[in-house]
Amino acid sequence: MNVVFCFPYAGGSASAYGDLKRLGRTRDIEVVPIEYAGRASRISDPLYSDIYETAEDCYRQIKEYLSKHRVSEYGFFGHSMGSWVVYEVAKLVQYREELNKPKVIFFSANTIPQIEIDKKMSGLANDVFWEEMYLQGGLEKELYEVKEFKDYILPIIKNDYRILEEYAGPDVEKYKIDSDVCVLAGREDNISESECRDWSQFTDHEFDIRWFNGDHFYIRNEGSKLVDLFCRKMNREA
Repeated sequence: MNVVFCFPYAGGSASAYGDLKRLGRTRDIEVVPIEYAGRASRISDPLYSDIYETAEDCYRQIKEYLSKHRVSEYGFFGHSMGSWVVYEVAKLVQYREELNKPKVIFFSANTIPQIEIDKKMSGLANDVFWEEMYLQGGLEKELYEVKEFKDYILPIIKNDYRILEEYAGPDVEKYKIDSDVCVLAGREDNISESECRDWSQFTDHEFDIRWFNGDHFYIRNEGSKLVDLFCRKMNREA
């Protein structure tokens, strides 16, 4: 069976891909969510120090999964923060040569890593940061008003933002990806066609851009179309 490993966004956990996992089982593709340290089922594990430690841990999870399951082909899907983590994991796969390379890498809702983050969020006061998250659409109103949730998630998401802000980005010429690349974005998100196309410099293989209805979190409503795309790309049907 084909597998797509899914990497969460900042503050997210494996549960963010529960619907995709369920939908995948109806379409003969296995969606395997990656769980970052310090949250959900791994709440007791320390948070990561940087994106490279994040990638090492994700690589370990993937290697363990592939050693225990019969997998025909696999791909990576990274949403927002997850897209940069995916890139670093792909580098590890490529240069350690312990695993087969991913057939397709899906970079979702993010610019290329060289784009410097203009707004440094992680250093904001907690209340200001929380308000910014709500205004950007990263929090639903019901959760925004729950103190227990805020106390739980705030250290996690601020650390994720710090990791992204401190990420220097790669040397593209040295670290091109030996896989097909598909860039995904919501039509109402703050990302342009040219910014999506910037990802093409990271591969000499097949490159494609796909747009979905919705904003930065289009994955919440477009799961069925997204899983269909996984299936087609993994089988090279589109």
